[in-house]
Amino acid sequence: MEIGQSDSPYGEWWPKMKDEAFNLVGVPYAIGSEPDAGVFPPKSLDCSELIQYLFFRQGFTDCPDGSWNQHRESVPVDDPRPGDWGFWGSTLKKTVDNPFGIYHAGMIYNDKSVVEARALDAQGRFGQVILRDRSRWESWEPFIMVGGWRRWKRLVETS
Repeated sequence: MEIGQSDSPYGEWWPKMKDEAFNLVGVPYAIGSEPDAGVFPPKSLDCSELIQYLFFRQGFTDCPDGSWNQHRESVPVDDPRPGDWGFWGSTLKKTVDNPFGIYHAGMIYNDKSVVEARALDAQGRFGQVILRDRSRWESWEPFIMVGGWRRWKRLVETS
């Protein structure tokens, strides 16, 4: 059986990934962080590295890095589930390499929460891996404008 395949819609990897994601809450945010997947917990993570790190730890060594690359390597889904990805975009951040202006990524943790690595905001909050209310993501314009929840193409091919 290939990685990610099982009778479960999430694959055999999801229960361990969920536990590890929860145990990363509070890890400091650092843009451009490149942690070693063999070290748990890492010293720091950024938003796309959080996703890549969690998938690498489950044996998915081909998970893309960079939120815009993760967006490009995922497809919209009508049945979002834990492990699926969400992105924020801005017309002000659009480039040739990043036509949707993707600037942030998060992953569904459960039916109520998203796990994400957030930079400090203007009020000095966050700056670490957090669990955020999923409904706040789903009502946020930068999330809506880039098409909602997405699934990594590799998981579509193996599930």
